[in-house]
Amino acid sequence: MYKLMLPFFLCLIIQSAFAQIPNAGFENWTGGNPDGWFADNVAVTTVTQSSTVHSGLSAVRGEVLSFYTYIMPPTIQTGQDARGFAYSQRPVSITGYFQFFPATSSGDRFYVDAVLTKGGIDNISVAVGAVAISAAASSYTQFSATFTYITSDIPDTCYIQISIVGPGTGAQSSPHAGSYYLLDDLTFSGSTDVENQSSLVPVAMNLNQNYPNPFNPSTTISYSLSKASYVKLRVFNILGKELTTLVDGFQSAGNHSARFLASNMASGVYFYRLEAEGYTAMKQMLLVK
Repeated sequence: MYKLMLPFFLCLIIQSAFAQIPNAGFENWTGGNPDGWFADNVAVTTVTQSSTVHSGLSAVRGEVLSFYTYIMPPTIQTGQDARGFAYSQRPVSITGYFQFFPATSSGDRFYVDAVLTKGGIDNISVAVGAVAISAAASSYTQFSATFTYITSDIPDTCYIQISIVGPGTGAQSSPHAGSYYLLDDLTFSGSTDVENQSSLVPVAMNLNQNYPNPFNPSTTISYSLSKASYVKLRVFNILGKELTTLVDGFQSAGNHSARFLASNMASGVYFYRLEAEGYTAMKQMLLVK
């Protein structure tokens, strides 16, 4: 009787320890998908349950697969509809444990993107935290993505995306078939001081990955300025044609964001480019309708 009950109590302990994020230990699955998460397993099954765990009874495994001429990354996003979950704290970072096996000489990266918003995922952007890890990890290793706070608001929604991305931007950003990760035990750590955090000046220029991504019909692009700068933020299609300018003007040092609304645009890959005081960066985003 004791042996039969032990796994049950172990699951309760794990779920309680990581209760801030839905199914953060990936113990619960329904129909081949992790509860509380959206996994795009329609065309091909890139996300599966794994018994190779950091703790508990199961973890999530994601592998890049090819489907005809398409590369399918193993992306999971919080919320059954990929719209995030209710959350009203200001953590310092999101942490978890992962293993990563990039395809040989691929340069692929294990990618974690977390966003805190106020008024739902499509409204005020409060903070973003992201990390991209290219080094292979054959045993469970802890990662940490520190949040950069854009406003002093208290968030009400959190959106987390886990995937594998390629080695660069543009056409090189697609990952390679065969790369895969294992992920377990996500949690938030620390708590920020609203007054102190809002006054911090970034130490470097940086363009963050848009969120949500994929998106429909709107997404938020955030970036950091280490000094007051004249800023241009533009969106291009896959042929390099400029579609719109989101920002064109002088901005103070700090964290900023802009909304891109694509209601009248077709599904597909788009690019956004930031130019500010000698700093230039471009990233890819995906519109799925």
